[in-house]
Amino acid sequence: MQKVTLATGSLSFDELLAEKFRNHFLVSEAPIDLRKHIRKKIDIQQPEILILHDKLISDYTDYKAKDDEWISIIEDLRINNPNLRVVFFGVRKINDPFLIRMINLGVYDIFIESRVNTEALIRQLDGPASYANVNYIKNNLKEKPEYGLGPIKEKSESNKCGTLNHREEIEEHEEIEDENDLEDDKDISEQQSKKILRLPTFTFPKLVRNRTEIKTEYRAFATKVITITSMKGGVGKTEISLNLAAAIKEFTNCKVAVVDFSFPYGGVAQAVKLPREKTLADWLLHQGNLKMTPVGIAERANCFEGIDIIPMPLNIQDILSFKAEDAERVIDSLKMIYDVIIIDTNGFSEITLVAVTRATETLLVVTNENTSIFNTLSYKNDLISLYGIELEKMSAFINMVPEFEDIKKEEIAEVFEDEDMGIPIIGFATYEDDVRHYRNEGKILYQHDPNHSFSVGIEMILSQFGIVPEKLIEDSKKSKKFGDRLTSKFRSF
Repeated sequence: MQKVTLATGSLSFDELLAEKFRNHFLVSEAPIDLRKHIRKKIDIQQPEILILHDKLISDYTDYKAKDDEWISIIEDLRINNPNLRVVFFGVRKINDPFLIRMINLGVYDIFIESRVNTEALIRQLDGPASYANVNYIKNNLKEKPEYGLGPIKEKSESNKCGTLNHREEIEEHEEIEDENDLEDDKDISEQQSKKILRLPTFTFPKLVRNRTEIKTEYRAFATKVITITSMKGGVGKTEISLNLAAAIKEFTNCKVAVVDFSFPYGGVAQAVKLPREKTLADWLLHQGNLKMTPVGIAERANCFEGIDIIPMPLNIQDILSFKAEDAERVIDSLKMIYDVIIIDTNGFSEITLVAVTRATETLLVVTNENTSIFNTLSYKNDLISLYGIELEKMSAFINMVPEFEDIKKEEIAEVFEDEDMGIPIIGFATYEDDVRHYRNEGKILYQHDPNHSFSVGIEMILSQFGIVPEKLIEDSKKSKKFGDRLTSKFRSF
């Protein structure tokens, strides 16, 4: 086996690659954590393949200086290790002159996309380094050929599932952004900082971030995919997912689905005591009998209180058989008939990356615990820096806020609202034991007590994601209170 040394600067990414490479390459046990250590570590480990990521920590802060450092490192490797195969990951524009400099130094394995298809990567590394692999960059093409990550064929299949117009709308928006110069990037950064919420006031102004609005008459254009995730268990992702679905049903006529991607055992079906008659096992690609029709899709969902739920399989073999391509098929299929898809997911897996990449909104759930804050912050930074997830579609929610806060909400907000990769805190919910009671009874709290403090937190998400205007929520509350008072008066007679 060829020996591989990892130098990505991310423990989670290193672990992901090490796991996928296990049966194909011999991965060095000690990854490189700093650019300045590359020379020394390569001399010690003597690998055949070196995998670099653009975000590997540098002593420099200036972008040009960082690029020049990479070139210096590669030049040194070419002199002292001429047979070393260098693989470079980094989310960059296809016309970035830096990439041409890398190619001219014999780096023929360059991946500039936000999503990593590890199977395609392994296939490419199993063969010899080839100039053909980077010809699309040299010629400044707009699409990556089949030998790279994310085959064109997969995109075509996705488009057939009713998402073509939606995808074109997003790609057009991204192309416009790519044409902006550094001044435009600065303006975008300033706009981002303006929309970040300052928790001390807790006023939650409307965010200008709704690229995809719900229009039930045009589902192919309008489907909103909300991924609710965290790197720590027990933070309330499932409660938020189910209650958000219930709140959407309360205020709209939207067709809503909740998908459980919290591998391996999930929690959505258990939370509402739903028999798992139809699960993700019914969507496995190897079965080959899934009809991509609205009727076929609807038949593979369980209905609970007006919400369609797709839970985890019961069989561990089915769970382990579920791959990233299956997750893509589920999401693309559901977009044919649902207005809102809520995905409950956890950890750092290929399936989670599919859910986050396909999402129009990604909500990170964090609590007032050091472990939760640290893990979620690292998770957020890796999603942005390693996988190119857009800042403007990410936000955070503080759940289970204790009555006496040793770590204040304001302090958590400051941590997440850093200058470079800040995301807004769009809501919070205090810790209430009622949430646990309702879950143990198999009930969704919002459906039974919309005025509960946890329900109020859910409504913050509802308005911030642009699903229901804040004024409509307030008017509904006032109307309901008036109706309750009126009913009370009639009862007094």
